[in-house]
This record gives sequence, structure tokens and C-alpha cells, in this order.
Amino acid sequence: MKNNYCIIRISANFHQTTLVAIDTLNNMIACGFKPWDYKTGFELSYNVSREIAIKLKKLGIDTADIVVKGTGLGREPAIRALMDNGIVINMIKDKTPVPHNGVVPVKKLRKK
Repeated sequence: MKNNYCIIRISANFHQTTLVAIDTLNNMIACGFKPWDYKTGFELSYNVSREIAIKLKKLGIDTADIVVKGTGLGREPAIRALMDNGIVINMIKDKTPVPHNGVVPVKKLRKK
């Protein structure tokens, strides 16, 4: 029985966008990485996602869950490229860490 489902993890920060496709047993199927370029950042993440989608289609995978982590600008073009190239998305989960209290500020020095 061939499994046609995978999980795609997108990690996007200000300097790079990384995509990793894993199956249900946590085996890596395909991965892609592009460092950020200020002129063509959206296009780079779109192209990497398109290449991943083509690899997945060749393997017979057509549905995916997406786990997004980070605040970079390559998040949405990556998801859009997967949808444009025929990957059916079941769920999009955002696991970006959010600071809840912050760090304790440094005490002010007392003047003598």
C-alpha cells in the first residue's frame, strides 16, 4: 500500500527559508533550502516550494499537512507554491514561538 500523505515543515526566518517533507514515519522525502536575497526573496521561496511539490508529485504524494515556524517573509509564497502545483493541504499549523513575558531588565546602577 502506497501512502500518499506527508508533512511539510517550513522554517522561515529573516535570512533563509527551509522546507522539509517527511512521511508518517519521520523519514525525509524531500528538502529544499534557499538563503534570503533582498531582491528576489519571494521568488526564491516560491521556486524551492515548486521544486518540492514536483518531487512529491513524482513520488505519488498529493496531500500534505503544513507546519510553519518563524516570522520570515518566505512563509506565504512557499504555501502558495505548494497549492499552485497540485498539493492538497489538509491543515496549516503555525508553531512560531511567542514570548510571553520577556526577559527581566537589568537593574539601574545607583549613583554615589
